[in-house]
Amino acid sequence: MSKIFKLPYNLFGLTAVALLIVGVFASLTLLKNEQNVIPEASDIDPTDTSYDLGVLVIKYFPLTSDGLSIDLSVTGDVGGSYDLIRQKTVDVTNNLKDSLEKSTRYLGYKNPSAPPSLRYTIVDTKEYTQKVPIKPRGERVTYPDYNKIMSDNNICNYVDNNNVREVWLWAYQGPNIPETNQPYLGIDESKMSSPFGDISNSWRFNDMPVCAKSYRVYTFNYGRGTAEAIESWGHQLEAEMNEIDRDLFSDKFQGANYPTTLEVPGRCGSVHNPPNARWEYDRDNKTPNVSDCLDWDPDGLGQLSQISCVNWGCDGRLDSDNAHLNAQIWVLQNMPGRQNTKYYQGRKLRNWWDVHGDFDAVMGSNRSFFLASESAASPSPTKRPPPANPSSSPTPVFSPQTSSRPVSVSGDLDADGDLDIFDYNVLVSHFGKRKPPGFTSADIDSDNDVDIFDYNLFVGYYLCRNGCE
Repeated sequence: MSKIFKLPYNLFGLTAVALLIVGVFASLTLLKNEQNVIPEASDIDPTDTSYDLGVLVIKYFPLTSDGLSIDLSVTGDVGGSYDLIRQKTVDVTNNLKDSLEKSTRYLGYKNPSAPPSLRYTIVDTKEYTQKVPIKPRGERVTYPDYNKIMSDNNICNYVDNNNVREVWLWAYQGPNIPETNQPYLGIDESKMSSPFGDISNSWRFNDMPVCAKSYRVYTFNYGRGTAEAIESWGHQLEAEMNEIDRDLFSDKFQGANYPTTLEVPGRCGSVHNPPNARWEYDRDNKTPNVSDCLDWDPDGLGQLSQISCVNWGCDGRLDSDNAHLNAQIWVLQNMPGRQNTKYYQGRKLRNWWDVHGDFDAVMGSNRSFFLASESAASPSPTKRPPPANPSSSPTPVFSPQTSSRPVSVSGDLDADGDLDIFDYNVLVSHFGKRKPPGFTSADIDSDNDVDIFDYNLFVGYYLCRNGCE
C-alpha cells in the first residue's frame, strides 16, 4: 500500500510539521479576512469561492402628524399603517436576503443543496421617521441627498471596518407630483462608490463618500415587493458584469432580449427577460421557446431545450414565491458559479460571483471572467471581437458621461434643435427592435438595440435639458 505522506517521528520533524500547520492556518485566516473568501476548497477547485457580505439597512418613514401612518402627501402612492409598512420592510428584507443567497447556488434548481457563492449578514438597521433628505440636482429637485445620507450614517466605518458591501435603503418613489414632471422621490435604483468609480445602474454622479473599499446603495420602494427589489439589485450586477466583459456576459450569456418575438434561440436571459420572453417582464409566459441555457456553451449554442415559466414556477402568489421573482433567481442560478466546469475558447471560467463578492480584487488584478492562470490570453476589455451572433441583444450599462453616441448628448433624436415629445416618439417607434449600427438615433447608447437603457438615457437628457449640476 502506497503512502502519500509519511509522518516524521523525530522531534525536529514534529516541530517542522507543527510550524507548517500553524503557518498554513495563519495564511488562510489572513486570506479570509482580506478577501472574505472561504479558502478551504481552493486547493481542490479554484472556482469554489464564496463571500460573506455585510448589509447596512436604512429606512425612512415620513409619518402623519399623529405618528400612526405613512404620509401619502410625501410618498405619493404609499400610505397606510406605519406598523404594517414597517413590518413589510422587515419581511421583504428577509425575503431578499434569502432570495439572493438562493440565486448564487449554481444550478440550484437542480441541486437545492448546492452551496451559495454569496452569504448576507444584516450588520445594522437604521430607521428614521422623516422624509428622505433631498438635494436638488439641476431640474431634479427631488433627488435624494445620497452623500448626506451616507455621511450621516458613518458609511466608511461600516464599509472599511465592518465588511458592509451593500446598503439597502428603504424609501418610496411615487408617480410624478401633479402638474410637474418630478417624481415624489427621484431615486437611483442602484449606486456605487468605489476606488474604481461609480459603476452602477445610475447616472454615475460619483456623489457619495469614497471609502477604502467599494460599496453599493440600492433604493427600494416599500410600496413594492421582493421581485422588484431583486430586480434593482440585478441591474447593478449587470452593470458590474458588463464592466468586466460585456460581450461574454450580455451577448453570450444573457442573449437576445425577446427571443420568442425575434424567433431566435434564447440563451439564459436577463433580469427583465427570461429565454422565452416576448416582451419586457414576460416572466410568467407559459409558452416555451428553445434555449441552450440548460447546456449553456459560450463557444456556441449548446443542446437546445424547451424553456418556459414551468422551469421556475408560473403560479406562485406569495412575495417569496411568484413568477417574477422566481424567473430572476433561475436566470442567476445559471451564471457560472461555484464548481462550474465551463470553458470559453479553451480557457477555464472562474466563479463569476467573484465579481460581486470581491469587486475590488477583480477590478484591481484579474479583471476578467477567467481564472487568473487563464486570463493572460483573454481579449482586452476595450478590444473585444464583435459579437459572433448578430441576432443577440446585449443589455448595456448606460452612462451619459462616457457613452459614445451617434447623436448629440442633448437627446435631440429628430435633430430639430428641440428636446420634446417628438424625440420621445422617435424612441418609442423603434423600441424593442435591433438595428444595424448607426441605423437610428434612437439607439442612444450605440449597442444596436433600442431598449430600456436608451429610454433611461433619454429621460435623463430630458430632465437635464436645461442643465444639471
